[in-house]
Amino acid sequence: MCGIVGLVTTASQTGFLSDPKNIIESGLKAINSRGPDSHCLLASKCGKFDINIGHTRLSIMDLSDAGSQPMDDGRYVLSYNGEVYNFVEIREELKGLGYIFLSNSDTEVIFKSWMEWGVGCLEKFNGMFAFAMLDRVEQKIWLVRDRFGVKPIFWSQPDR
Repeated sequence: MCGIVGLVTTASQTGFLSDPKNIIESGLKAINSRGPDSHCLLASKCGKFDINIGHTRLSIMDLSDAGSQPMDDGRYVLSYNGEVYNFVEIREELKGLGYIFLSNSDTEVIFKSWMEWGVGCLEKFNGMFAFAMLDRVEQKIWLVRDRFGVKPIFWSQPDR
């Protein structure tokens, strides 16, 4: 399965946190075995925060680049690990609402589900997953995991 590394900092942070790209790249090297098919790093501003997300991809559902992550449409950014077992049914529901899909990945289904239903989309998902979703307009980032924590999320907030 894939791997995700993220770092949220402010421009005023110095020392170890002042070079987020190197931190993310080191994290990606440490989890390379989780996603040997591709690696990607995304840096973004969100209000006063700098958001850095790294993703290692293990291609299973869709081997094309259309399923690459972090997935970014200018407003939302998604980095995802896991599997949504009922993604085909959700995809068909979204198609009925007018959504067009460019891949056969469950990642794109999660992405467009969030666009349609926001955090309420989580009620629709049956699976094991963890993901980070950034909304640049609302200036929020969500860390999400499945109900049973099969794909856990670890985070910390260092002393300020």
